[in-house]
Amino acid sequence: SDLSFSREMDEISTAKRRALYVAVAALCTEIDFGGAEKAALETLVEMLQSYLSEVGRSARQYTELSARSVGNLNDVRMALTEMGADLNSLETYSRRPKRMKVNDQGADLSKMVKYSLGKERENEIREKSAQAAAIAPLKVGDRRPHPDHVPSYLPEFPDPHTFIKTPAYRKPCGDYQEQVQFER
Repeated sequence: SDLSFSREMDEISTAKRRALYVAVAALCTEIDFGGAEKAALETLVEMLQSYLSEVGRSARQYTELSARSVGNLNDVRMALTEMGADLNSLETYSRRPKRMKVNDQGADLSKMVKYSLGKERENEIREKSAQAAAIAPLKVGDRRPHPDHVPSYLPEFPDPHTFIKTPAYRKPCGDYQEQVQFER
């Protein structure tokens, strides 16, 4: 159980790390780098990860300082301002002319991936992306169709196992002897 949890956390960490690699490689491509050594790219990824972690930590502190448990945009703004970021330049930066867009279906990453992973890893990532796109989501049970009074443009009902009633409490005990035995 602990081993599978540890393996799952490693996979999540690896996925996050790959996303940072793609982001850094995309930025390098945007500013016309011809290539980058793995150590240099690793350093940039580490710096980006540290920066994002610090923004998140600081935003969480502003959230908690305001006696809230869920953060909002103002907390992030305060954190970025505290770290010296110029918030007025963010909109200009987001509209830069050579901005690379990576869509959620694994765009052609060949330009970006070549900086960090090499040809063999590039092909492996392409294959895994194609396999992930081909796998259908897990379905348990049969979904119910909409009743007549529910408009058809609304999403389907979820799988039945997500809303089946399951008691989450113990039946109350009325017998004194059973109660005493349970408490021991």
